[in-house]
Amino acid sequence: MKNSRDIFLGIDLGTSTIKAVVARILPDNTLEFLGNGEMPSLSMLKGEPDQPGIVIEQIFRAIQEAIRTAALREFPNRIALALSGGYMETKSVSVSIDIPNSLPITEADCITAGRSVYGKLQPAPGQPSIVPPGKFPLSTVVTRNFRLADGRMLFSPIGQISSTLTCETLYFALDYERYNRIVAMLNTALDGRHIDYTVPVPLAISAALCPPLTVEDNLPLPLLIDLGAGVTSLSMPTPGGYLMAEQIGIGCDHLANDINLVFGINNIKTARNIIQELANYRCTAVAAHDGDARMLTIGFPDGNTMDLSANDMETVIEVRLKELFQIIGQRLEANQAYGWLDNEILLSGDGALIPRICELAGGILHRKVRVGSPYQVDATRFFDTLPPRYTTVCGLLRAALRMQMLKEEKEQHGTVLDRVGRGLRDVWQAIFEW
Repeated sequence: MKNSRDIFLGIDLGTSTIKAVVARILPDNTLEFLGNGEMPSLSMLKGEPDQPGIVIEQIFRAIQEAIRTAALREFPNRIALALSGGYMETKSVSVSIDIPNSLPITEADCITAGRSVYGKLQPAPGQPSIVPPGKFPLSTVVTRNFRLADGRMLFSPIGQISSTLTCETLYFALDYERYNRIVAMLNTALDGRHIDYTVPVPLAISAALCPPLTVEDNLPLPLLIDLGAGVTSLSMPTPGGYLMAEQIGIGCDHLANDINLVFGINNIKTARNIIQELANYRCTAVAAHDGDARMLTIGFPDGNTMDLSANDMETVIEVRLKELFQIIGQRLEANQAYGWLDNEILLSGDGALIPRICELAGGILHRKVRVGSPYQVDATRFFDTLPPRYTTVCGLLRAALRMQMLKEEKEQHGTVLDRVGRGLRDVWQAIFEW
């Protein structure tokens, strides 16, 4: 039996599965799984409930299984939720300040520029808001980059000479009504307990796959891609924030839907199973162009079967995945990210298990692509090898702990404006809760 103090419960409401993990961070920074519960989502679509009653029951079952396997005496006192879906979009906002007499830029200048963002996201009464109607900004805001008067883009401008300093930040705009439906559903499943921390999936996958960068770390930057069932999340962490942190509305369910329509299967569950079992069907993300040389026999729940060409199946999958990675390439270009991009890209999520997907992605994005693994995770009680679909919940738990530590630090030592001698990343984390 374990005490629930300093133990976190992480909840990931995926389109395919609902995952609940009870965990703690050990002194050596290892994330230890204490309990695990996973249930089929059944009625989730891109992170949102189609039939709330069914979803509530599945969430409750996953949570109870996680608590049972953790052998807790009571409910964990810190709960974190991963945010992903059509109800959330990433927005950017820029604020410029003057640097008097073109003096070297200081930490205080960065703080001033950063704090000015809140004036736009949460304006005074009577002032216009940049947040779209019907949406509200998540409290987690991260810096994207700084720009000097001559147009140079930097992640750490301290010590640079410029007459102005522009801070571009990213914030997450959530649809008010749709998000509240999710919260109401969770409150029911949690028996009235509230969510302590909410973390967008693009930030969670970064927390799982990459230890925090510092201003001393050498560029280039990593690109992380999480291919889930409903959406694909992109994350490109920097020493002071994120150059990219967004979602694309294409996931493994789109592959399943394509197969369902093209081959007239008329059973989306069967089509989803095909995607999950591609390796067993000896199909890959790269079409072999061998005609009908390889045939597949697809089984249905009622006992009927259908014969399909493996090459035709691969072609359908390849076309959709090419579209996805081409969109990712376009987003890299639009964010001026290619010049900062590392030689290796990490892939996670259910889609990471599609055979030869790394080869396909690498050919389009012009980088080596491999499946990433969360660092310093002990989940041996539940898995021989941690599945890629658990990347999000691992990062969620790490991020929640980081946010808890920042909260406690603020309570003990006051505001960041009272502190001196801190590194840029520490200052930025304290400002933006990240």
